[in-house]
Amino acid sequence: TSLLDPAFAPQLAEYAGAVAARYPWLEYYTPVNEPCTTARFAGLYGLWYPHGRDDRTFIQALLNQCRAVVLSMRAIRAVNPNAKLVQTDDLGKTYSTPEMADVAEFYNLRRWLAWDLLCGRVDTDHALWDYLTRSSIDATEILWFRDNPCPPDIIGVNYYVTSERWLDHRPERYPPHHRGVIDGRPCADI
Repeated sequence: TSLLDPAFAPQLAEYAGAVAARYPWLEYYTPVNEPCTTARFAGLYGLWYPHGRDDRTFIQALLNQCRAVVLSMRAIRAVNPNAKLVQTDDLGKTYSTPEMADVAEFYNLRRWLAWDLLCGRVDTDHALWDYLTRSSIDATEILWFRDNPCPPDIIGVNYYVTSERWLDHRPERYPPHHRGVIDGRPCADI
């Protein structure tokens, strides 16, 4: 399947329910590992299937994965009401020169987005509301999480050597493979 497939969430939930029925004593579940990170690599960076490189693909992939978590936990808890959601993600932080501070701030807000969705915290007052709705995804699809919260019982914070990023407005100081353009501005992304 694809992270963009509307059937992704209900099909994963069906599978999760079958796993819970087969192993009813299991208590801790992570239906989708690192949904925000996966959405970035599959929807923004183009490295993973479906190889998207735009905000809309990122947002749709993130919403589908988070919906899959909610529906999967419902199916699991129908078998084992004591089941716990262990939700993981990479909590990398972005730093920058003052000239790139707005981008770093946006990236640092975006890193919480999967947990914010699952906790039902995303509505018209959320800091990323305009970003989310600019994608042309129907607002009701986003607000569904506000009305269907599934906060994690345990948050798993993953950290990698690549978790921290440095954005510099002076790309000429860095090797070509670290140079790029963000919001029309040449920069280095390390």
